[in-house]
Amino acid sequence: MMAGKCPVCSGDHLCVFLASQSSARASESGGAGQGICTDLVTRGDLSLVACEACGFVFNQAFDLASSPMASITQYAGLLGFL
Repeated sequence: MMAGKCPVCSGDHLCVFLASQSSARASESGGAGQGICTDLVTRGDLSLVACEACGFVFNQAFDLASSPMASITQYAGLLGFL
């Protein structure tokens, strides 16, 4: 059990089932364009948790503010998509 709330139902009974620090990989196939994915993806901590109330699974360690996707999400929100 970790502190925090489910982003879907606000439940506080969360169960960690996978945790890793900065080791998630996008691709290691060695094929053409191998460096493209790994160069664009920012690595971060991984803490997959499941909400015991609604079953939603999410990465509790993900921090949108430090992600390259933060500006895209803010832009989409301004357009009314979020």
